[in-house]
Order: sequence, then structure tokens, then C-alpha cells
Amino acid sequence: QGGDQALGNRCSTRRAATGSGRMGANDFQGLPPPEGNERKVLYTSKFRAIYTYKMGLAELDTQLHKVIADKRWEVKSDERVNMTGKLDVVNDGRVIHVSMEPCRNPMFSTVKYWVDM
Repeated sequence: QGGDQALGNRCSTRRAATGSGRMGANDFQGLPPPEGNERKVLYTSKFRAIYTYKMGLAELDTQLHKVIADKRWEVKSDERVNMTGKLDVVNDGRVIHVSMEPCRNPMFSTVKYWVDM
């Protein structure tokens, strides 16, 4: 199953093929994904990454903010409602868009990182 199909398949646990080998599995443009329970990488490329977790949005939000603070990124804008939606984080002029959403099962959540091309 390709990465683009994984986008439409909300929280599939099957791993998709990854993109560029130059990027580490724990880093997207300098921002690592949050630590969490049963993190799975659904898709990575130079321009986006998709991860699923076996944890609710509140706990995942806490982990995301830890990563943002630890790596010295800052939240530029936060358009989320009840932790669902998009926020932008910045560091040294770089902007990464982050989206968080629950899966069909509320015990699972998805985080997507992407940059403008």
C-alpha cells in the first residue's frame, strides 16, 4: 500500500514505504516525532511524515510539546480545536506544519508533519 493511500486510510497500522534514505527515522527537517506508545511510521519523505500512536490526543499533545521545547522549536500558530487540527512550529526560519487527529478508535492518534514545497 503506497504512502498516498495511507493518507486516506485513517490510522492504518500497516507500514508504508518510506522515502528519502537521507532522513533519519527519528527526525523530520530537524523536528523528531513525539515519543509515545506503539509509534508506527506510516510514511516519510523529504516533504512529509505520518505517524500513528496507541494513545489519546491529550497525552500525545503533551509529548509533542515536550519535543518542541526540548529541540528549541516554538509554536507560531495553533489552529487546533480540542487538540485536533493544525499548528505551525518554527526554528531558524524553518516552518513545519503539524496536524494531530484521532483515529476511528479514540485510543489511537495520528500526527502528520509537512513542509511547503
